[in-house]
Order: sequence, then C-alpha cells, then structure tokens
Amino acid sequence: MFPKFLATTCLITMVVCSYGQQVFVRSNGGNTYTYRSMDSVILNLSDGDTVYLPGGTFSIGTVVFTKKVVLYGAGHYPDSAAAT
Repeated sequence: MFPKFLATTCLITMVVCSYGQQVFVRSNGGNTYTYRSMDSVILNLSDGDTVYLPGGTFSIGTVVFTKKVVLYGAGHYPDSAAAT
C-alpha cells in the first residue's frame, strides 16, 4: 500500500511541476501586468515601462525598442536566478 501511495504522490508532484511556467512582469505607473511570453510583453510595451525577466532561457529573436524601457533580469547566460 505504501509504495503505491508513494508512487502516486511522486507522479502528482511531477505533473504539477511540469506546468510551472516563466512569468514576465511589466510595470508602469503603479500598474503591474503578467505575461506568459516575451512576445506578449513586447506587443504591449508602453513608453516608460519596466520589464522583469524571469531566470532561465528563452528566445525572443531580434527586437528593436522604439520606446524607453527598463529591463531587469538574471544576467547574461544564467539558467536560473539563484543567489551565489
């Protein structure tokens, strides 16, 4: 009985963890918005926005910013945002 319970618990934990996604945050004038992709953030940018990038890797292609935007992220080539 215990091995079946343990296996079921592990399976449920793996499924829940697999649905974890990167969240991009855009902030402007006290309003905060969350997005599931950088493409969505870029489409909704306004002048003076602050964008917080999650740790990990993602591809955004070539982007030309025509508005004043501040970007905060984990840095160049990190695969996570763990403190060292």
